[in-house]
Amino acid sequence: MNNSILFLKSFWSAIKEYFNSPFWWRIILMIKTISLIITTTLVVILISLIYRVRYNLKRSLETTVEGVTSPAFPKGQFLKRWEEVLNKMKTESPESWKMALIEADALLDEILEKAGYPGENLGERLKKMTPAQLSNLDDVRRIHRWRNRLVHESGFHLSREQIEEGLKIYQKALEELEAI
Repeated sequence: MNNSILFLKSFWSAIKEYFNSPFWWRIILMIKTISLIITTTLVVILISLIYRVRYNLKRSLETTVEGVTSPAFPKGQFLKRWEEVLNKMKTESPESWKMALIEADALLDEILEKAGYPGENLGERLKKMTPAQLSNLDDVRRIHRWRNRLVHESGFHLSREQIEEGLKIYQKALEELEAI
């Protein structure tokens, strides 16, 4: 038993002596140096990423705020034209209803163009917009597709109720833009 204990003590002493040698101290020093370099590099990268994220977030928020704020149209500037659109719905003529939707679409396009939204036409302007800029954007896009089909497809017809629905959607958009 004593031999076993002596053996373990001497074995432990040999291990301590081996790992306390200058060779291991150099390796440990090298590992510490490499760890310090890696840690410093990662901290610099992390700080750089934080600044980039803050900058991009700030730019994104500025873009959103620009889109959410509506242009300063004189109150009622487009109200008369909108009332003319609505008056077309008072007739019993499906052609007049059709023109009401087409004119409402053109009015929205003109307003968005004057407000500075990019694009060659209403379809392009709507594609570049976000729901933050217009809450019922998906509905407006759908009604614009109806308008395109009315104009370009001879067999496409909408009921009075559908056109009234489209006008309500356009009206909500125009009110959000503070154009009417």
